[in-house]
Amino acid sequence: MRPRKRIRSSVPWLWRVIVLLSLAPLVAQSSEDVAAGVALFEHRQFAAAQQFFEAFVSQNPTDPAGAYYLGRIDFEGKRYDQAATWFERAVQLDGGNSDYHRWLGHTYGQLAQHAGGEAFFLARKVKTHLEKAVELNPDNIEARFDLMEYYLQAPAFLGGDAAKAEGQAKEISRRNAAAGRKAWQRCRQKDVFLPGEDVPLPRGEHARTGR
Repeated sequence: MRPRKRIRSSVPWLWRVIVLLSLAPLVAQSSEDVAAGVALFEHRQFAAAQQFFEAFVSQNPTDPAGAYYLGRIDFEGKRYDQAATWFERAVQLDGGNSDYHRWLGHTYGQLAQHAGGEAFFLARKVKTHLEKAVELNPDNIEARFDLMEYYLQAPAFLGGDAAKAEGQAKEISRRNAAAGRKAWQRCRQKDVFLPGEDVPLPRGEHARTGR
């Protein structure tokens, strides 16, 4: 009786191995398909890329990459409502991807510019997703730039904060000197600190120096 039990207990394990081995080629094929579509997108062949990813999403509905790139394509075409829908789907499928949150926040920002009474709610979403993008990947320079821009432009009651914008500029500088210079230049344009300063003064220093 004991040998029979051991044989029976090994069967589920054997089936799991067979299933995993059968799925491996499908995963590899999916990755190859995404790479082909990404190449079309990067070469700005948007019509072909859209057809490609629409078919990809149909065949791989739980793969967030398809939704993400359809969102990117719609964003390039300034179809921001459709882009937001695709990015929302990508975030739902993979909430741990920094780029998905960044592009969703970026798209909400575009919608907020023409939203009228809904701008308040969209602006809150912009802040939420950009902050999440930076939280998920602190080295995402593009997300930090977008978040810095939000802090510079949004009114205080929507989370605008010059000090936080400076903080993002500092973090960008720590990671990339060239990008950091652009970030501080943008802060100068918004009068976060004195124009012409090579190094930003601490907040409140202007009043103490009398400049």
